[in-house]
Amino acid sequence: MKEVLKPHVFHIGIPKSGSTSIQEVLENDSRLKLTRSRFFTGAEWWAKDTILKEADFPIIESNETLISGGYQKVKFSQVVARFHKTNPNADIIIVLRNQPKAIMSMYKFHIVNAFWGVKSFRNWLFHTDLGMDYLSICFYGDILKTLMAYYPKEQIKVLLFEELKKNPSSFYTKFYKSLGLEFECTEFPLQNQNSFSEGQLYTLTKLNRFAIFSRKSESRFYHRIGHRIEQRIKFSLIKIFRLTPRKDFFSWDTIPGKLKIFNEFKKTNQEIVDLGFVSKEELQANGYLLP
Repeated sequence: MKEVLKPHVFHIGIPKSGSTSIQEVLENDSRLKLTRSRFFTGAEWWAKDTILKEADFPIIESNETLISGGYQKVKFSQVVARFHKTNPNADIIIVLRNQPKAIMSMYKFHIVNAFWGVKSFRNWLFHTDLGMDYLSICFYGDILKTLMAYYPKEQIKVLLFEELKKNPSSFYTKFYKSLGLEFECTEFPLQNQNSFSEGQLYTLTKLNRFAIFSRKSESRFYHRIGHRIEQRIKFSLIKIFRLTPRKDFFSWDTIPGKLKIFNEFKKTNQEIVDLGFVSKEELQANGYLLP
């Protein structure tokens, strides 16, 4: 029999929306317990007998795979249904990010990690599971409507990654309100920054075509070790030499259907406003696409 702590709060971080930094702050707070189980996104839900364990302090489940599917590929609607069965009174915190910037950030992250098929931006976005999965979770209105099928609006809190960057104190004050706690930290972890220039990243896209350990997201452990060694060698090489990318290599202008995608972003962002989660002015101030 497996014991599972019953979460009071579910933190759904869109990948590349500061989840690692947020989790670091939460882990360092002795007043609460952060869990990052795969119980809600994996086969354990069916395969193992579990007992929900109550706690008299806040339990927060935080994991990017709650929405991205990750290794297990459990659909988001099924994950939310599992949330509700576990705790219908839980609060939901979801952190969003300007979609075009978030997608480009994820593309660069996948270059560094040399996932299979990460060549040009277009190839990654349209011809890899990683790119298509990430694009599909950037329609935020759909995400919120899925959540509202199980939870009342009052239990759902929307925060913006851009506020985390510009005003972390304000961001965490709002975040902690859902935990029923006062935010007390005055020092914030450095957010993950891509340490490579675009020239170095472009060079990596070329080097990554030659690999002994071509990595997929589901790679075996020994495969991942070999991949890491291989990448360290490549990182050393791009410090010595780098190629100059085309001006549009890291640009949405290379994407056929860009205008159609951007129009969909405008519609879905307007839905966030219409649902009453974020003001139009706040989205506009942070560069979100709107009609």
